Amino acid sequence: MKKTLFSLLILTVITLSTSSAQKISERPASWDKQLCLTLGGNFITGSEADNFNPGIGLDGIFYYRIGEQTFLSAGIGFHILNVKEEKLQAFLGQVMPVGMTAEVGYFALPLSVGIRHNFTTKGFQPYIGAEIGATVLGTSIKMSYLGKTNDTTATDTYLSFMPKVGFRLPLAPYLDFDGHLKYNHIFAKDEPFGIITLNVGIAYTIK
Repeated sequence: MKKTLFSLLILTVITLSTSSAQKISERPASWDKQLCLTLGGNFITGSEADNFNPGIGLDGIFYYRIGEQTFLSAGIGFHILNVKEEKLQAFLGQVMPVGMTAEVGYFALPLSVGIRHNFTTKGFQPYIGAEIGATVLGTSIKMSYLGKTNDTTATDTYLSFMPKVGFRLPLAPYLDFDGHLKYNHIFAKDEPFGIITLNVGIAYTIK
C-alpha cells in the first residue's frame, strides 16, 4: 500500500511539473532586459586553423527588446586559445637561446554590439543575429632564464564581424536556456581568420 501511494505521489509530481513546464514554455516572452551567460568550445578556422586545438570560453551578453521579436545586444567574452604543443615548441626552439624556458598562453577577448531576431517568442524559439565590434588577441609569456623569471603580455585589437544562429527554450519564470553557434571573423592585419564558438548557457530576465 505504501509503495502504491508513493508511486502515485511521484507520478502526480511529475505530471504537475511537466504541465507547469509546458505552460511556461508556451507563454510568450514578455521581458525587456535580459542577461545571458554561456560556456562553450572554440574552434579556429582559416589561416590559423593548423596551429590550434579546440579551446574553451565564457561569454556574457545583455539584451534589450526594441520590438516584438527584435533585440539589441552588447557582449563581452573571454576565450582560451589552445595552441598545439608541437607548433609552440617548434616556434620557441627557433627564437629562444639555450637554457631558456617559456610558458605561453593565447586568448581572445571579443567585444561586440548587435541585433537579434527571434522567429517566435514562445516555446522553442529559434533566432538569428549579427554583431560587430573588436576582438583583442593576447599572448601571455612567462620566461625563465639564468634563474630569473619574467612575465609579459602583448595584445593586438582587430575589427570583428560575428553572425550567429541559436535558440531559446523557457525553463522557469525569468529563466531561459540558450544555445547558439557563432562565427567571429577577425580582420587580422596579416591574414584574416575566424573563431567558431558553440555555446550553451542560461538567460536571466532583469525586471
